[in-house]
Amino acid sequence: MARSLSPERQAEVGLADQEKLLERIADFCEKKIIAGPAGAPAFKAEVYFFNTTRFTDLKWGTKNPIILRDPEFGPTRLRAFGTYAVKVSDPARFLSEIVGTDGEFTMDEISYQIRNIIVQEFSRVVAGSGIPVLDMAANTADLGKLIAAEISGTLAEYGLEMPELYIENISLPPAA
Repeated sequence: MARSLSPERQAEVGLADQEKLLERIADFCEKKIIAGPAGAPAFKAEVYFFNTTRFTDLKWGTKNPIILRDPEFGPTRLRAFGTYAVKVSDPARFLSEIVGTDGEFTMDEISYQIRNIIVQEFSRVVAGSGIPVLDMAANTADLGKLIAAEISGTLAEYGLEMPELYIENISLPPAA
């Protein structure tokens, strides 16, 4: 019968596995590298670990109301917010496009850029959908899927994918 490990123990096991891997790489390098001048190694190697699991419950939202033309009300301003999940799909591309020379990279460093991409595509898709503002609440799931599909090409250029995008609310700002 299999036992499940606590998250702390899983982290310890993962860290132990990474340390073992680094030891094996170092051992291999010591045996296989031809010494350079004055006994220095002939090349330098760096090992990167990528977390390819989903980063969930990331927030997005419009900072300012977006303007669209509603068939019933004419020019209308609306706001929206929601959540999304993202994961590294192509570690090599992610390394070259995003990480670069940064030794340690966190999700917070790119989430701002992803939020901007979401809001831009949300604005474009909603403005072009022709869905009346009063009917948008009933179509949030379809709009979320459409926006995620539109964003996928841009995120693929960064080595990322967005498995989920949810629109939690679309609202009209209070009348001035």
